[in-house]
Amino acid sequence: MASLGSYSFRDPEGNTYSLEMDLDDAAMMEDAVSVAITGKKEYAVTKTTISVEFSVTLETSEKPKPWKIVIRHGDMVVGTIPLPEFGPPEDVAYDALPDEAWNHLSDLVDNPNALEHAIAAIPAGDPILGCLIKAAVSTSVGQILRCYKEHRESPDWRAVTRKVLRCLGAHSARMLMTAIWRTGKCAVLAGFG
Repeated sequence: MASLGSYSFRDPEGNTYSLEMDLDDAAMMEDAVSVAITGKKEYAVTKTTISVEFSVTLETSEKPKPWKIVIRHGDMVVGTIPLPEFGPPEDVAYDALPDEAWNHLSDLVDNPNALEHAIAAIPAGDPILGCLIKAAVSTSVGQILRCYKEHRESPDWRAVTRKVLRCLGAHSARMLMTAIWRTGKCAVLAGFG
């Protein structure tokens, strides 16, 4: 997998949290764009690690259109965002506060309850790990939407895929910084700062 970025930090109790955002090579081979998101927590005392995996994929089921963004928790689809062929797609702003970005994302998906249930099912109900995942998913959706909007007029759907992949690579630093900012804001607002 091609890395879009990763970071880690420790909470006051010494637990280590990490986030990895990668482009999925297997999806690229199938002419899809997929950001694999892995959030982890390593407990300071026991050194055990819990891991949570989500993916955000730009795909089309009927080549060359219609395009959609599919959010998965493991293999389970937890939300789909159909993308318009014409007119601007909705966006999740970079500067949106964590809850604002998440609420906007929840308004876009076809099944917001499934998305919320997937986040609520994070092991041990860990709010900081939930912040990590929410930040990475909302950031990935927002950047995929911006890249899609910029390149959707390409005549060939494979060209759209390649251009969106390049666009994500070009914006990977900003994606990581946005996810870090949203995670920090979310953790502080939840009382963990």
